[in-house]
Amino acid sequence: MKVTWWMAYRYLRSGQRKRAVHFITGIAITGITLGTAALILVLSIFNGFQDLLEKMYGAIDPDIRIEAVKGKWIEDPLSLKHTLLSFPEIQTISSTLETQAAVRYKGRQHIAMLKGVDAEFPKLTTFTEAISKGSYQLDYNGHLGWAIPGLGLAHLLDLPLEERVQPLRIFVVDEKIKPGSPPESALLETAVFPSGFFSFQKEYDDGWILMDIQQVRDLTQQPVQVSAIELSLHAPTTPEIFRQKLQTKLGSDFKVLSRYEIHEDIYRVMKNEKWAGYLILTLMLIIAGANIVGSLTVLVIEKQRDIGILRTAGATTAQIRNLFLSAGLMVGGGGIILGTSIAFIVGYTQMLWGWITIDGGENFALEAYPMRLEMMDFIYVALTVLVLSVLAAWFPAQKAAKFPLLFTLKR
Repeated sequence: MKVTWWMAYRYLRSGQRKRAVHFITGIAITGITLGTAALILVLSIFNGFQDLLEKMYGAIDPDIRIEAVKGKWIEDPLSLKHTLLSFPEIQTISSTLETQAAVRYKGRQHIAMLKGVDAEFPKLTTFTEAISKGSYQLDYNGHLGWAIPGLGLAHLLDLPLEERVQPLRIFVVDEKIKPGSPPESALLETAVFPSGFFSFQKEYDDGWILMDIQQVRDLTQQPVQVSAIELSLHAPTTPEIFRQKLQTKLGSDFKVLSRYEIHEDIYRVMKNEKWAGYLILTLMLIIAGANIVGSLTVLVIEKQRDIGILRTAGATTAQIRNLFLSAGLMVGGGGIILGTSIAFIVGYTQMLWGWITIDGGENFALEAYPMRLEMMDFIYVALTVLVLSVLAAWFPAQKAAKFPLLFTLKR
């Protein structure tokens, strides 16, 4: 085996007058190098965008969210919490109550989603890091409370942070209103002052308000019910695996969602785009692999006499085939080493300094391409290139192995 690899190396490096094989081999290695580096970097960029999504939605989404399958509310949250206490994987349990409302400030109106949270909520998420102005304060005295609207909603309402004269008024429809009641009695109202503004994702920034759960309960006249129970987990518990375990325990009356399933469509699109990019760039590698076919075909033609000598010396068909397969693997291996090295250097420096910027990124919160290098991406790409190299080398290697003895000895 060592002799086979040594001979393959000498064939690729031989300094004969015919330079076509060297030129084509150089093109093949260059193509594989660039394709390997591009494929790893594209996968790393998608990893970076996934991390960005997780960071953004981590401000509001827990590790696990439990909702009722039927109806709008979980009717007996205390019993559910008692069941959850038996799981050592759970770190924090929090109740949330969400409802849609109309908000008004000095003649400006908008539709918003109220999210009532308890004192455990800051332990579940990174929401406090998303507060761009003010502070986290959700006190409620039974009549007037503090709330944290999204920054976009504050701009739409022209809502100031410092003023404490006129509160933000919030209205919801009374679901228990009787037919025939006067229209003005159909609305329930409360008021809040903003203690801060949050900003992490436009959908939430433009339409959500964080409030104390008791104030939302008083407003909606739901003294016990909650919209969801939200959980954080102890490390190193995997949310997806624990979700399945918890779903089995709770049964079909509850829907248990991991963070990825809460925004399943967004994460699915991101994942599909990542693998679509992988397939497209793999096609580029296949084109580069065609140069391996050309390189080895020329090499086989040049080495007909050598093949004849090897056959005369007793070399088997398999040994001759392996000789040229080894040459193909050397070309592919060289491209892998160079390509992965370039990808690591470019990716690592991008993570440090962000020197590859997004066109128009100055208008967004993100100016440079996010990136995360992942070992499995390097392994997948390396294996892909190795397989393509073997497939590309197989045809010329088979051709060399089938040369008849008399033909290969012709001058």
